[in-house]
Amino acid sequence: MAAPTLFRRLVVAQTIGSLALLLVFGGAFYAERNRTVARLTAQRWAPALRAAAGLGGGAPSASEAPPPVRVSEARPAGAITASRWAPRIVALRSTLRDDGVPAGEVAFTHGAPTAMTWIAVTAADGRTRWLGLQDDVVESFVFRRLFAALALGLAVVSAASWALARRLTRPLEALRRRIESHGAGAAAPIAGAAPGDGEPTLEIAAIETAWVALADRLAHQERERSLLLAGVSHDLRSPLARIR
Repeated sequence: MAAPTLFRRLVVAQTIGSLALLLVFGGAFYAERNRTVARLTAQRWAPALRAAAGLGGGAPSASEAPPPVRVSEARPAGAITASRWAPRIVALRSTLRDDGVPAGEVAFTHGAPTAMTWIAVTAADGRTRWLGLQDDVVESFVFRRLFAALALGLAVVSAASWALARRLTRPLEALRRRIESHGAGAAAPIAGAAPGDGEPTLEIAAIETAWVALADRLAHQERERSLLLAGVSHDLRSPLARIR
């Protein structure tokens, strides 16, 4: 199995980091949107719920046009209890209580013809009744659209990460080619890099400078060794000839 390249590691790291940020901000946006919509919905529901529970407070105005309220003495069959800690449920109950509706447990039913939201409300006579409205607390399919937006954002971030990682690693690849070709007559100084190799950074320039200096020292040592061996061979040639 081939070792992972720096380019691949950069792309993966940037993509994971960007995905984490998208999830955090997307989740925060989704929760805040749910709270905002729940507050607006509760304000629209409050007059009708107060009237259905006999709590007074006046009838809703025509401009509010709340959905009709169904009253059930017992918990509706098949109702699914909503989490008490869900942001939209917390905002819904808090806003209803501020508007004079002592809201308790919240549940949902998904039967025909439409889904209903049920709220346990303590009526004026002290009894708890379930008041149902054929209206969603939040708009349908919002999560799907948010997921699609996150997927699109991830695709854009991945493409940008690929381009940025390629730009960052291109000078390293160019340096590798110059180091491999050093001494073969094809080496070029870093200022003369081929087009498309990317602008060399100070770190890349320092690495190449150090490599050129090392290669020069090695070449100088090789020349000194060759001269030493040539001198020793010359000095030994005459004595060996006389001995022969």
